[in-house]
Amino acid sequence: MARILRFRPTVDRNGMRVGGPEVIVFVVMAIGAFVGVRYYFTVHLKSAGYALGAFVGAVKAGNPEAQFDMLEANDKANVGSVKEYEKKITLGRGYATRIENFTINEELPNPKDPDEVTLKATLSVRGTASGKQLYQSSSQSVNDTYVLRKDEKGEWKVSLSKSKLGLLELPPTPPGDPINGG
Repeated sequence: MARILRFRPTVDRNGMRVGGPEVIVFVVMAIGAFVGVRYYFTVHLKSAGYALGAFVGAVKAGNPEAQFDMLEANDKANVGSVKEYEKKITLGRGYATRIENFTINEELPNPKDPDEVTLKATLSVRGTASGKQLYQSSSQSVNDTYVLRKDEKGEWKVSLSKSKLGLLELPPTPPGDPINGG
């Protein structure tokens, strides 16, 4: 005759136990997570590279208010207000949606002034669509050099007067250009 076999799970008498090697792994993972989170909030978010990324992101988004907030006090005084900044400097809205991506290449601290840093960045900028079809737009790479200084609160601010912006050599987006949705 045939027998019907059933699977019966076996029960371990000791249950699930965490041994010494597992405890060491858990402790190392917890310490690593703590150090990573601490580094992110105390070092990375307060770095010059992060501040420059926020500024270029504001240029990419076409947000002159955020750009103006990231300027050094001397540049703010020279420009006046956000509306003046938008009119005088084409970074305000002139390159909105045209910056495809950017990389911050190197950070060079000023040996004479610890509160000043020079950052080199490479931006990939889409060409304007004026007189072309959308599928004919081109892209080019621009090398910029930004100077950032710490303000009285210890935050990094962009000094446009000391920076060398190759982006400004490109023509800004004309009004009504289909690339920026206008």
